[in-house]
Amino acid sequence: MLDEDTTDYTFIYLHSDHPVYGLVKNPRKLISEKYMDSFLNYARKQHSAIASDSTFILYRPSGLLKSPLKTIAERTREWLKEHHEDDSESVRITLNAEAISTILPQDRDRNCLDIIIATLETLTKWTNFGAPMAWPSGESGHFFHAARPAGNHGPPVALFDSTLGLLAFRLSHLDENLPELRPDHDECKLAHEFVHQLLDTYDSEDLRLRAIEPFVKMLGPDVGYKKTINGIYLDVVYGAATDLPYGMVELKNEFGLRVDGSIQARLSYTKIVLQDKQETKRILKASNCPAVVIGIMGEFVEIGAAVYIDGTYSDFLFSERMRLGYHKNATVLRIARAFKAVKLALADLRDFYQELWVRPPPTPAVRHLFPLPIAEPSWQGHMPSITFTHRMSHSGRLFVIASTNEERSSGIYVGNMLMANPSTSSSSAAEKSIEVVVKFTSEYNDHAHRLLVSAGFAPTLHACVPVCGNVKMVVMDRVHGEMVCGEEPRVGGMLVDFDWAGKADEARYPVIMNTSLSEWADVRVARGGIKHDLHLLRKIEALCGSAST
Repeated sequence: MLDEDTTDYTFIYLHSDHPVYGLVKNPRKLISEKYMDSFLNYARKQHSAIASDSTFILYRPSGLLKSPLKTIAERTREWLKEHHEDDSESVRITLNAEAISTILPQDRDRNCLDIIIATLETLTKWTNFGAPMAWPSGESGHFFHAARPAGNHGPPVALFDSTLGLLAFRLSHLDENLPELRPDHDECKLAHEFVHQLLDTYDSEDLRLRAIEPFVKMLGPDVGYKKTINGIYLDVVYGAATDLPYGMVELKNEFGLRVDGSIQARLSYTKIVLQDKQETKRILKASNCPAVVIGIMGEFVEIGAAVYIDGTYSDFLFSERMRLGYHKNATVLRIARAFKAVKLALADLRDFYQELWVRPPPTPAVRHLFPLPIAEPSWQGHMPSITFTHRMSHSGRLFVIASTNEERSSGIYVGNMLMANPSTSSSSAAEKSIEVVVKFTSEYNDHAHRLLVSAGFAPTLHACVPVCGNVKMVVMDRVHGEMVCGEEPRVGGMLVDFDWAGKADEARYPVIMNTSLSEWADVRVARGGIKHDLHLLRKIEALCGSAST
C-alpha cells in the first residue's frame, strides 16, 4: 500500500518480555467500513511480534501522550493500572461493534497514543491484576467461601476445573451405572470392609485410621499419613511428596465430637495454598490449586472439592452415613462407585500437578481465575470455545477479582468466543472471535429466549449447554448499555434474562422472591403461577395511553 492510500495509527503492544511501539497502516477507503478486528489483523500482519495465538483486549487511552517515547511503556502501565477494568465503550473496545473511523476519528488528538493492544497474560504482568498479592489477605477474614454466612459463595466449584467437574457429575449420578464407575471385585471387597470398619467403635482416631488404611491406600499411590505441611497436621494426604497436596482426608473418631472433619479439611487446604514458599506461590500463580477434600467422622463420610481463586471456594459433592442393614448391597455398591470417582479424580489431579511442577507456564496466567466448564457427558451438541476476560456483577459492572459477596456470587462472565467463518478457507483466517456474555444458572428457558431473538427483542443466543456442576452455560451476544439494537426504531432495548420464563399457565414463581419490589403482580402464594408479564404489560399500556393524550 502507498502511504497516501493509508491512514496511520499509533499503538503499543504489551509483549510478555518488552512492549512494542509502532504504527499500523490501514487502507483509507476501508476505515469507515471495517471494524476494529480488521485493525488488529492489520497490526498482526505488519508487526510479527504480536502473537497470533492470543486473545486480545484493545483499549483507547484518551489523553495518554506519545511523547516522550522513552517513558511510554511506564506511562502505559500506570494508565492500565487505573483503567484496565473500565468497561465504558470509549475505553475498552469491542472488536466488531464500531468502524475504525468511529473509534479513531480524523479529528482525534494526534499527540496521544491511539490504541493499547494487550492480552490477559501480559495484563497480569503489567498491572498485577489477578496476582495473589492483590487479593484480600487471610487476616481480613475474607479468604474462605463455603456458603456461610448465606451469600458467601461463588459459582459451583465444578466449573473451575475439568477434573472436579467430572467428579461432581459422577457423584451426582451414582445410581445410573456409569461405565467408568463400575467397580471391580477387589474394589467392591475393599468398599465393604471400609463400611464395616467405619461402623465399628474405636478408642482413638489413630486406631480408626489404621483400620481403614487399606482402603485409603487404594485411592492413590502417593499417599502419606499424619503429615505436617506449613504447620498444618493432616491425617491423610495425596501428593505427599510435595508441599501442595491435591487430596486430603481429615478423620474424626465420632460424628459430632470436636471439630467437623470436612470443614477442617477445607481450612487446612486454605492454609496450605497460602504458605510462604516459592514453589507453592509459583503453582498458585499458574492454577487455582484444585483438590479433593474428604471428611470422615465416625460412620459419616463427606466428599468435597476446593479451588483457590480470590480465596478458597469449596462445595460438598457427596455425603452419606454408612449402614449395613437390609440394603447393605446397595450401600456398598454406592460407596464403591463414589470412591471409584474419587480415585479417577485423584489420578487426573496427580498428572495435572506433575505437569505444573515439570513445565510451569513461562509467565503468570489468569485463565485459572475464570471457569473451565465441560459439558455433561450426555450432551451431544456443540460446546463453544470461549476465552473469558472479565466477570460481571448483576448490575453490569466488570471486574476480575471479586471484593464483595454480591460480586462473588455472580455467575456472569464476559469473554471472546471463536466463530467459524464459512466465507474463508484457511484455518487461520476461518476463525474470528466475538464478544459474548456467559451466564451460569440452574434454570434457563432457551426456547423463550430464541422466540424473542426471532422477534428482535433479545440478543443472539449461541448456546445453552448443560455443564458439569448441575448448571446451564448460557452464551449470548453482549449488549452494551445505551445501545439501540436492531434497525427498527421501535426496538429500543433487549431482554436478556429468561431464567424463570415458561409456558403460560404452567410457569411458576420461584420459592425465593424479593416481595418488596413493586413490579410484581399481586401474588401471595409461593410457587404461584407467573402473572407479572401481563401485569407489567398493563402498566406499559397505561403509560403509553397517558403519553399519547
